Amino acid sequence: MIFEIWRRDRPLAATGTLMFVALAVVLFLASFDHRTVLGINVWLKPAKFLVSVGLYVWTLAWFMPYVTGPSLLKRLVSWGVSAAMTLENALIVMQGARGVRSHFNVDTRFDASVFELMGVFIAINTLLLAVFFVLLLTRASGALPRPYLWAVRIGTALLLAGSAEGAVMLSNGAHAVGVPDGGAGLRYLNFSTEGGDLRAA
Repeated sequence: MIFEIWRRDRPLAATGTLMFVALAVVLFLASFDHRTVLGINVWLKPAKFLVSVGLYVWTLAWFMPYVTGPSLLKRLVSWGVSAAMTLENALIVMQGARGVRSHFNVDTRFDASVFELMGVFIAINTLLLAVFFVLLLTRASGALPRPYLWAVRIGTALLLAGSAEGAVMLSNGAHAVGVPDGGAGLRYLNFSTEGGDLRAA
């Protein structure tokens, strides 16, 4: 499967591979670095993002041959998503290494700038994913079985809808609703068990 992902889209395949290599490093660091941010190990958030982004870009690589749009547009999506997600996760890992929050951190001008930059990269990724979704709707390969194609289209639409939840979190200024971020939460996911939590959506 991994060889097939590399055959289908090299930039996205390489980005996913980088995420999982970085994950191994982060998990190694977490085994002896016991600093915490909001009650959790500083390396847990980078680890979660490395896993999710790794799976995301590999999935996008798998789907890329399903569209027959202009090759320039496909390369823009491939390279753009790869660059945006690499830079986004580099900032998250950097903040973890510094022992500070990566999201909603405006404690210093530097931290606020990092958070703003992360928002830019996420916006670029979401825009490029929307372009890919339009290509799936208008330039899909005729060789795909229709139920499979619609599963890919609906899955991509759900991902875009989930991405829109990020805007809700930004307007809320936190993940949690009704309680401060950093309280009791589900193991690993840290979704609040004391109030609402926008990350569940």
